[in-house]
Amino acid sequence: MDDNMKPDWKGWVASSRDHIDPNVAPLEVFALGIKIPNLSKESLKSNLQVFRNESVSDPHPQSSSFVDNGFLLIGGGFLVPDQPPGGGNIGTGSFPDSNISWHARSRDHQIPSPSRIISFAIGIRSTLRKLDGTKVGTISTSFHSSEGFDNAFTAVSPLPGMALCGMGGACHFGFHGTYLTRIVPQLLPVDNPTHQFAIVDNLSIYGSSGDHTELVSRTAYAMGLKFNPLPFDPLPPPIDPIVLCNKEIIASEADSSGHLSGNNALKTIDRIPATTWVSTNIPNPWIRLTLPNQVSICRVDVLWGDEKPHIFNLSTSTDGNTFVDVYPEFITRNGTSTDDFESYYFASRVATDIKLTFAQIGPFGTVAVIKEVRIFTK
Repeated sequence: MDDNMKPDWKGWVASSRDHIDPNVAPLEVFALGIKIPNLSKESLKSNLQVFRNESVSDPHPQSSSFVDNGFLLIGGGFLVPDQPPGGGNIGTGSFPDSNISWHARSRDHQIPSPSRIISFAIGIRSTLRKLDGTKVGTISTSFHSSEGFDNAFTAVSPLPGMALCGMGGACHFGFHGTYLTRIVPQLLPVDNPTHQFAIVDNLSIYGSSGDHTELVSRTAYAMGLKFNPLPFDPLPPPIDPIVLCNKEIIASEADSSGHLSGNNALKTIDRIPATTWVSTNIPNPWIRLTLPNQVSICRVDVLWGDEKPHIFNLSTSTDGNTFVDVYPEFITRNGTSTDDFESYYFASRVATDIKLTFAQIGPFGTVAVIKEVRIFTK
């Protein structure tokens, strides 16, 4: 935050206070950073947002802040703005209470000190985009907790496969109470970011006579983050009208790895959108279209028969036997429409046959459904 309580994404701010008796003490602050492949710092910042919620004034205030739709929680914090001299509120909890909300609470002790508390939730968009709007991938988040019931600290790591991106802690107090003293990342250097963990500690508040203690208990929280890059995107359509790939070639034959009764591969070249090819449920179904003669092709349009996010690759052949993939890896269909063709462009290549091969997305196989396929040259 900057001086005006606006996020500037330059670091992390921490503050502490003494209570009743003046006590000068040092304060150590830690900042966790995130770096996403193929995403600049400015692009990453455009995918982040801080949300806040302020409670009413209360001796034991608490507040939960929620991220907006389209965001996931990656961390949070709190601020107690009202601290009268001598008294004031002490932080007792700052932690995730769901994947979309951060909860914070505090309490006064011995000296009545009603206060507000502001909770902050740090959100990241579930789908990451560059500044120009290009998608680069999606985000998965989680939080993991661990209980502690002794006078030692409690440590917790993110769920497996997740990198530590946020930390939280909560004290569980009875008659006398307890307060947070540290929420820090593991201090030992670790090469693998998924092997980091959070450390949370707290102390008991003693009675006025100094001879009462309570069992110290706490919960430590570790927020986890995982980046899921999008599959390779096919080339965008060419801009130069001289080389536009818009001349259709009518396929003469079509066959497939198999089909359900009456829904054979020829349905994709019959020019009738009401008919479909429906593959059998096998791990990698495919459909092949044969051209009347050898020609240079640069685009395939597909009219899908369902709304599923099919994952597939295109490949071409000059002899009908040996096929070479068009894209370096499987791609995901562009949309969900069953009324409009979706276009897939690629660098021109000579072919007599073109094949669509589908990735297995279920435990037993994949069913592909296509209404029409169109092939184009320059």
